[in-house]
Amino acid sequence: MTFDLQYKKAIALVNIDSRRWFIETIDLFKALGKYDLEEFEGAAGMYASGSSLFSLSGISFSISRKFLTISSRYIKKNDIKSILRYEVFRRMYDLYKGTWDDRYEIDENLVKNALEFGELFFLIIYLGASFIIAITRGEFEYSAGVIEKMSSISEIYDYDWGGFYGDLNLYIYRLQKREWRNISSLEEKSLTLANKLGTRLWRLRVLGFKARAQILTNDLAEAQETLDQAKRIFSEYDRIAPFYMREYLVSQLMMDVVQLENLLRANLAKGAKSKTASLVIKKAHKSGRAAVKSSHKFADKMPETLRLMGTLSWLENKQRKALKFWEKSIKSAEHLGAKPDLARTYMEVGKRLLEKKSKFRQFDGIHVKSSLEKAGVLFIAMDLKWDLEELEKISHRAQSVV
Repeated sequence: MTFDLQYKKAIALVNIDSRRWFIETIDLFKALGKYDLEEFEGAAGMYASGSSLFSLSGISFSISRKFLTISSRYIKKNDIKSILRYEVFRRMYDLYKGTWDDRYEIDENLVKNALEFGELFFLIIYLGASFIIAITRGEFEYSAGVIEKMSSISEIYDYDWGGFYGDLNLYIYRLQKREWRNISSLEEKSLTLANKLGTRLWRLRVLGFKARAQILTNDLAEAQETLDQAKRIFSEYDRIAPFYMREYLVSQLMMDVVQLENLLRANLAKGAKSKTASLVIKKAHKSGRAAVKSSHKFADKMPETLRLMGTLSWLENKQRKALKFWEKSIKSAEHLGAKPDLARTYMEVGKRLLEKKSKFRQFDGIHVKSSLEKAGVLFIAMDLKWDLEELEKISHRAQSVV
């Protein structure tokens, strides 16, 4: 009973205070380590949760994996709670490490057992991890099904945490599809629920997504205000787990890149150089270092981060360096099966190589037109209408390229 209460306390802290969560969980495993994991039901599952301690915090995937390996040795066939928890934390490990393959599909028997045992918190985490893998891969129909399942569970069991997670995933779904209709209402609903549940750290993630949407729709003043709100949350904590910061870091990098491009375009029109440009470049590199460091801990962010770093290098007129970043972005997207990011990187490459200042007309052995065609095929297959419209604008310029 003592272990169970201590474990539940640690779980409650994960969404409230990441520093206290880490300390409380370490203390739990110190105590748990003095006993044989076969002695009482659920102990192996508790031990498996140690995996998240090192994956969510971004400290070490190898240590995270060791917790899973040791836990699996002690799980008994009739210890349903341990089986549930092990599968949840293994799915989280796979998500962050990028060892996805085709293992994102939901085990319906696992869902059934989780509901029977009242393990709603872990079930929602399991479904959420499955959703992120699926949506990053561009499996939109499957992703929509996961959202529907989460919403149904949350409604039936009147579970606010599940409702928040479901709404956030719906927001992520629309952001990934670039569907802007009614997206602002989803933002506000997610932020309101985050406040209601006392999950300020999750509010930080929502603000990161919100800024991304605002930048993509060219609402830059609003995006800056959103990023400033996120910074104010940072000031409230001594330490924040990288998991909660990752969306903000990518959005800040995107903002810096867009601002730099706008500034360079304005300076070019004036026929003058600006000292401000060098300051923005310095700021963008700082954001870039933080985003790249984070993407090494969260594989789903790697392709987009590398694409943005490529664009930053291109704007600095470091074209070979830009091509190397884009090549890495494509390889990362191919490894993960992240088709939306793969297509968007091909589109970015085509867009930049069409510019007058470009020293290149080929990328990785293919002509600029072929890069755009690759993007188009993928966008059509995923029915990404907004991206297709952006591609059409770029393709008009390609008509004059030999």
